[in-house]
Amino acid sequence: MGESPFSCPTPPESGIYNPCVVREMIIYPSFLLLYIIIFGLYRYFTFLRNLPAYFLLDDNRQIRRRLTPLIRTIYGFSNIILLSYLADCAAVMIRALESKTWTSTVIIFYEVVCLIAWFLNMCLMALERQNFGKWSWVNYLFYWISLTGETLIFYLWFLEFNAKSGQFATIYDLAFFCIFIIRYVALFVASMASLVRAFQITLDQEDAEQSLLENSSSYGTFPSGEGENASQSTQQNQPKKGGISDFYDKMLRLLPFLWPKKKPFLQFLVFICFGLLIIGRVVNVLVPKQLKVITDELTGENVRFPWDAILIYAFLRFLQSGVGLIQAAQNYLWIPIGQYTTREISVQMFEHLHGLSLSYHINRKTGEVLRVMDRGTSSIISLLNQILFQIFPVIVDIVVAVAFFVIEFGWVFGLIVFITMFLYILATICITEWRTKFRREMIELDNDSRAKAVDSLLNFETVKYYNAERFEVQRYDDAIKKYQIADYKVSSSLNLLNLSQNLVITVGMLTGCLLCAYKVTEHIFTVGDFILFVTYISQLYSPLNFFGTYYRMIQQNFVDMEKMLDLFKEQQSVQDVPGAPDLKVTEGAVVFENVGFAYDPRNPALKNISFSIPKGKTVALVGPSGGGKSTILRLLFRFYDVGSGRILIDGQDIRLVKQESLRRNIGVVPQDTVLFNDTIFYNIHYGNIKASEDDVYKAAKAAQIHDRIKTFPDDYQTRVGERGLRLSGGEKQRVAIARTILKDPAIILLDEATSALDTTTERQIQHALANITKDRTTLVIAHRLSTIINADLILCIKDGQVAEQGTHDELIQNTEGVYYEMWQKQLRDETDKIAEEIEVSNTDASQNGINRHPHETSSHSREHV
Repeated sequence: MGESPFSCPTPPESGIYNPCVVREMIIYPSFLLLYIIIFGLYRYFTFLRNLPAYFLLDDNRQIRRRLTPLIRTIYGFSNIILLSYLADCAAVMIRALESKTWTSTVIIFYEVVCLIAWFLNMCLMALERQNFGKWSWVNYLFYWISLTGETLIFYLWFLEFNAKSGQFATIYDLAFFCIFIIRYVALFVASMASLVRAFQITLDQEDAEQSLLENSSSYGTFPSGEGENASQSTQQNQPKKGGISDFYDKMLRLLPFLWPKKKPFLQFLVFICFGLLIIGRVVNVLVPKQLKVITDELTGENVRFPWDAILIYAFLRFLQSGVGLIQAAQNYLWIPIGQYTTREISVQMFEHLHGLSLSYHINRKTGEVLRVMDRGTSSIISLLNQILFQIFPVIVDIVVAVAFFVIEFGWVFGLIVFITMFLYILATICITEWRTKFRREMIELDNDSRAKAVDSLLNFETVKYYNAERFEVQRYDDAIKKYQIADYKVSSSLNLLNLSQNLVITVGMLTGCLLCAYKVTEHIFTVGDFILFVTYISQLYSPLNFFGTYYRMIQQNFVDMEKMLDLFKEQQSVQDVPGAPDLKVTEGAVVFENVGFAYDPRNPALKNISFSIPKGKTVALVGPSGGGKSTILRLLFRFYDVGSGRILIDGQDIRLVKQESLRRNIGVVPQDTVLFNDTIFYNIHYGNIKASEDDVYKAAKAAQIHDRIKTFPDDYQTRVGERGLRLSGGEKQRVAIARTILKDPAIILLDEATSALDTTTERQIQHALANITKDRTTLVIAHRLSTIINADLILCIKDGQVAEQGTHDELIQNTEGVYYEMWQKQLRDETDKIAEEIEVSNTDASQNGINRHPHETSSHSREHV
């Protein structure tokens, strides 16, 4: 006697016999049990044979035993499959007790053998993870064998079901059917998840090997295990959260940028948009109901031309469509809100970057920061639109649809819709969570390739100096190749996600349509009801397909904006104390009291530096490179805070006043001047944006650059190029000096301000510098000692300490001192340079037949000395 997998077999006298179903229900579970027994024993003996080796890997296995969301998913759905077999057995037993007839031997064989096979597989999975830290191919193949067998059983049953009346004879038949659908969906999800896990293991091993390589040694000036770099490295090595696991934390951090708190009109528009959103949900319910009305009127007993119903339907469709009136009005009203959010995020990020300390900007990569800003801003805007107008409406539609089908069609249809939606969203979230690390890796490599390109182009001249074009191109090509490998992983895993989503949707729609069509044939439903079901379910599934896309985009946006949120979390290393007052400069006297500072605790840069600069006096810092001269200027400008001691300006500790007021009273002429890619007038005017045009010209004249600017074709409107590369070194330096003159500060810092000038221009500008430093406190770093011989005090800084101090006349008397040695070395260098010039001049003169008088040559030499 043959029997259906979803109903007890009919009595022999019925004459219905389907040997295909019976064979399948005997062969499939037998093969499944035989497979797991044979290969399970093989894996078990493999473990016993290699038992000592596995105990040596205990630490690694402890790490791999961690239950990730994906592993929990596989375990959870596997337990659902086990429970479904138990539920089948219970249903068979209850039916047998009720009918007092045992007619389900084949079904019991199928259920019990499958139950045993699945139980053994679960035990083997636990053994594999406990001892190997991962599952083997035996476990993964078991899922796909089961999926294949269950699919074949369902197909054969469906053929037999159609061959019969196409109806469920009893409530038990319907129960068997529902249990099977639940088991099949759970098996499909578990199989897909196992495939993802199998693919994930290889990547995890690669990550572990890479992590070992990264942690095996340190590289750079300082060991990676100490200092600030160590903390950063530790933070980077922390496991990253999943894209959705810290969703609420990220949304709370984004809320200040999203809500227009100071714009009541924009807040009103937000509420209007939400009102339109609710109206759209109501219209989504009315459209299929109106189509049912039209169908019933066309197929009922009293057929008539339903022109009024069709007009109403057309009007509802006009409101409903993706480019309909509701959506268009919503998009139009949201434009100013989106613009507000874009402006708010961009401006606050720009302001935050300018508020960060020098220590951050020294270590940053300009190209990567700009890329992070662009990606982060666009991702937040996209995220807002997707959550409010895509994800939220879909979730509301699902809830409304489940309630609607329960009321209109019965709880079975509501359950089908709910299970389909739940499995679809679950599969989307699980697979997308797994894909997140691929996306994160791709973003990292994309940023790296951009940073390499920007860095190479910014150093265009250096590349040319060393003929490194091919090297830079190859370096960029390697970065692109790494990016494309990561992009391949993202794209291929996306295809897997799409396939999984489509399968869940198709199975859910098939189940609902079969059941609805069955009820139509039983005259329980009308044709209009079937049209209503198909229309509504298609209408619901259509945005659900996009739900997967939107969820992936949200994940990608979260990944994209992670770095920007990290930038917002970046704290200033130099911060104003709460309630700090403005710096009040009366005389501009500067005092260093036992100042100590270290960029790295193991290597102090300054040690107990003490000196004072009275009002209107000039103090010069000289000494070998790396001695700490530039560090003193940075501490005074408060790019860093002192480690010990204090710095006073007119008796006020600069750590206790606002940085803005401190820097407003200090003018700096740096050694390496970088100009904005704008006009010369803009760069000079930048020193005081409130200054008049005449003040700019006066500052340029004082800096000995006015006449030179007048020779340019575009005068003061000449563009200087990126970083001022179109100007010579001396011209850039004089523009910087003019900018500082225009600022008119009380304290002036000159960091080798004339280092890029030729001798003639230096002599001209020294007079201008003497004028602007008159009656101003001045701190000078000098390389050419001849430029600071008139300084009121000269400090020789060596190894972070004051080796000597005094005036030029006092220091030159100490023949054993550092200053005397530097002075003599510069005299020798200058003498050698003059001798070379004389030799070249005499050579040129002899070649041209000109005899130069010896006294003329001696006079020329004395003039240079």
